[in-house]
Amino acid sequence: MDPRFCSRLFRRRVMERVDLPYDELKIIAGGQAPAATVVAEARATLQQQGWCYEPVVAFNLDGSLHALNPTTPQLVALHELAKDWDFEGDFTVPMMIIGYEEAFNLCQAVGMDWDGFLALPMSEKIAHLHQHGYAECAQVLATAL
Repeated sequence: MDPRFCSRLFRRRVMERVDLPYDELKIIAGGQAPAATVVAEARATLQQQGWCYEPVVAFNLDGSLHALNPTTPQLVALHELAKDWDFEGDFTVPMMIIGYEEAFNLCQAVGMDWDGFLALPMSEKIAHLHQHGYAECAQVLATAL
């Protein structure tokens, strides 16, 4: 992952829900895919500005993307970047993409490393997320069970 993303990931916790399966991205703007040039432009913006540039990113614990004020091309670009990041297809279960600061703080609060957190049973993940300020994401996960 580009190191620029590490320092520029968003620091806000409030997210709105966007129902888009990670492995089968559905286009939400009238059911039509945006032009490839529009997606490429959005992708370039994300790469240049970092993931925190205006309308992105994301928990993906339950197979849905959770984004801030997303637009369809940006979600498509985000999905492409996530696929690039997971280029070996290691994540056969829903993956979690959050800001590095949030991930670090969550792991510190829970007292384990990131892999340890991801290995927890879903009910424990939900409890920890709720307890440490990610109530909306915890609620989404709970309804997905």
